[in-house]
Amino acid sequence: MLLRWGIRVGTSLAGIAVGIIVSSAVLSDFSINATAVVEAVLIFWLVHLVVQLFALKVLVHEPSIALAGLLALASTIVALIIVNAIVSGLGIHGFRRTSSRR
Repeated sequence: MLLRWGIRVGTSLAGIAVGIIVSSAVLSDFSINATAVVEAVLIFWLVHLVVQLFALKVLVHEPSIALAGLLALASTIVALIIVNAIVSGLGIHGFRRTSSRR
């Protein structure tokens, strides 16, 4: 059981790290330095875990596949917002509101 839990945590952390590194390489408005990757991965994982556990315990009374997908998307957005605010070497830009008036 402990081995299964360790594998699950390890693959989750590796997946988050790969996602952050690929996002930095592909998206022009996403930047991160090498030391911030480790901080961002750990904080993202913790926040994502807490948000999902909170939502499952408090908000969800009848789980479904669609609700699980929506919960995963929402917890990812919340985790990214928090990580962007905490980690100094991470920058997510591009969500700017532009005026339609000229």
